[in-house]
Amino acid sequence: MSSAAATSVTLLALMCVASGFAAAPVASESLGTQPGAASVSIHVSGNRTFYWAGRRLRYLVVTQDPLSGDSLHGSLPSEYTAVYAGSVSGSGPTPAAFFASGGISRSVDRGRALVKSADCLLCHTVDESGVIPNLTLIGAQARDKPTERARLEKIISTGSTTAVGGIQMPAHPNLSSAEVGDLADYIVSLRAENENPRLMPGRGELRLSGAGLAQPPIWRQQRSYVLAAAYDRGGIRATTRPTATAELRLREPLLFASEADDTSGTRIRDLASLGRIAVAEHAGAYVAFFDVDLTGIATVYVLLAQDSKPQLRNAGRLVLRLDGTDGREAGEAVIDDNTGIRSLARVAISLDRTEGFHRLFLVTEDSATHKSYASLAAIEFLPAGTDDL
Repeated sequence: MSSAAATSVTLLALMCVASGFAAAPVASESLGTQPGAASVSIHVSGNRTFYWAGRRLRYLVVTQDPLSGDSLHGSLPSEYTAVYAGSVSGSGPTPAAFFASGGISRSVDRGRALVKSADCLLCHTVDESGVIPNLTLIGAQARDKPTERARLEKIISTGSTTAVGGIQMPAHPNLSSAEVGDLADYIVSLRAENENPRLMPGRGELRLSGAGLAQPPIWRQQRSYVLAAAYDRGGIRATTRPTATAELRLREPLLFASEADDTSGTRIRDLASLGRIAVAEHAGAYVAFFDVDLTGIATVYVLLAQDSKPQLRNAGRLVLRLDGTDGREAGEAVIDDNTGIRSLARVAISLDRTEGFHRLFLVTEDSATHKSYASLAAIEFLPAGTDDL
């Protein structure tokens, strides 16, 4: 990396930190074979591994192009970068729809500005329910339907003779045909919260949704929340792939023993009620998960399979260590004679304040009264009590 590029990256990191954002690990693609390769980065205000239902996540997408400028300073138009958000099943590749080229958002951004400056929001809301249809509902009715799209543009321009809730849609003769098209582009881009993917501004806040966790069968298909960005140099919708892309994938806060990155001293059992678990039968056995962000995590719950045989009850201690079996102890729990329901026990480990990415080693140790034995099903992560991570 050149000294100029390194300086630019350092300044970007400092500005994001000052704004309350942390750089997210992203899968970024660029046309690196061309001189002056562009890049896109996604920055978030909280944890960069997990998401929690109902929690808010602030984000910032920054595009840098040595040939054009950067979006953080305003020298590169933000509408050249399209940002999409939504949920996907499992850990497979992100669908191509999340990486639509940047140019698609130019008219949408202009339409968004027009909605705010015109009289649209005097009667309509963006997505709240009411007597008058909201813009999201109107957009859904016109999306991918050329006839309905043309009708929408005509109503925006000339008004409607139909009154809804005692209010009649007025004409807008002051809007040019291009501005009417921009308004229509924005309206049809609006999607309900449960639709995938949704076009988002380059900076904003997401309120994430999801299912409850730790309920058997816990091996159900997991979901990830994806925030993806695609930059198109020049802001023209690309016919091939965009100039640069990036994605941030947040998963449900549950790591299964069967997906551990490393294990020692354990054996795998398949249980009809819980799926694959890791059984640790002596002190020093462990399961490990690499590259886990612990920012904002207050409690780790270890989910243990309950065995009907008394001699195989979970016993001993579980110690959570960071970055190695001899690393710093972040928390521990005694599991002697613990009980649970529906063949699953949930043991809490309070976590010392820890920031950033770490390798997590869940190590079994003997307690004062019992030799260690643990049937490890999964680890669940709970954030601190604040509403904003």
